[in-house]
Amino acid sequence: MSVHPDRLREGIHIVSLSEKDLPEIMEIESMSFTSPWSENLFRQELRNERVEVMGARFLNHLLGYVVLWHGFRETHIMNIAVHPHFRRRGIGSMLLEYAINRARMKSDVLLLEVRVSNVPAIQLYKRYGFLPIGLRRKYYSDNNEDALVMMKRL
Repeated sequence: MSVHPDRLREGIHIVSLSEKDLPEIMEIESMSFTSPWSENLFRQELRNERVEVMGARFLNHLLGYVVLWHGFRETHIMNIAVHPHFRRRGIGSMLLEYAINRARMKSDVLLLEVRVSNVPAIQLYKRYGFLPIGLRRKYYSDNNEDALVMMKRL
């Protein structure tokens, strides 16, 4: 799909995802992570009343998604990904803005973990006011990489 970036952003809608969206979710997930979530894990999250799974759609195409877990006065970004062909076009920012706005309705803080090597994501989160608050050693099982814990007060 070849679309001018301005037209792409204007035509994107953030929508609630369901189990019928699993094939598209899994395609993006498998292309985005070295240790992707399983389809069963996504299915569980889609059925969890504390979890929102939202997607960025352009026409009939899922371009990215965010998984939010709402706890007591805190929201956690559990997963966020954009299809590799549509990165660096503002879609990740749209999903992050959605997450921040939803979290503000329910929480005092928004939390996430990110690989310490994922510099572009860390820079994006910092632009949106997330601050590093800790490190989870050997958090990622595929290579024992540390996770940077980041938080945004809402």
